[in-house]
This record gives sequence, structure tokens and C-alpha cells, in this order.
Amino acid sequence: MTTVLTSATGFLFPVEHLLPSHIVATISLVMLALAILGRYVLHLAGAGRLLYVVGSVVALYLNCFVAVVQAFLKVPALHALAPNGKEPPFVAA
Repeated sequence: MTTVLTSATGFLFPVEHLLPSHIVATISLVMLALAILGRYVLHLAGAGRLLYVVGSVVALYLNCFVAVVQAFLKVPALHALAPNGKEPPFVAA
């Protein structure tokens, strides 16, 4: 539930155009909707189990990806290693 709230609150800030963060959040929310469907509606029966696992794993991956990107943008030591986000330390992370 907290992942849904985290992804959804990003849409509350005023912006003038669509940002990459909005695209990632939208994909995450779609995957979480599938996971919620599989868990609470289908009760992990049949295809519900697959929906839950795939939705949860993809949403977790996207959250970790955003955390790494934010760390490289906000932490000065990491930002010094990869100021443009295309350097080997960022790619390896």
C-alpha cells in the first residue's frame, strides 16, 4: 500500500509537461494494480498468483531503480562519480 501512495503522490506536484518520473510512476501503478488484483480479488488462485508475483517484482524493481537514480542525483559523493548519469559507476549500480 505504501508503494502505491509513494507512486501516486508524485502526480500531486505541479508540472508543465510529462517527465520520465511520471512514466515510471505510471508503469509502477499499473503493475501494482495487477498485483492487488491477483492478491485481493483472485486470492492468489490460478493466474492471480502470476499477476501478484510479476506485478510485485516489477514494482519493486522500479522502486529500487528510482532509489539508485535519486541517490546519484542527491548524494554528493555519488554525484561526483557520475554527474551525467551515463558513467560506468551509475551503469553498474
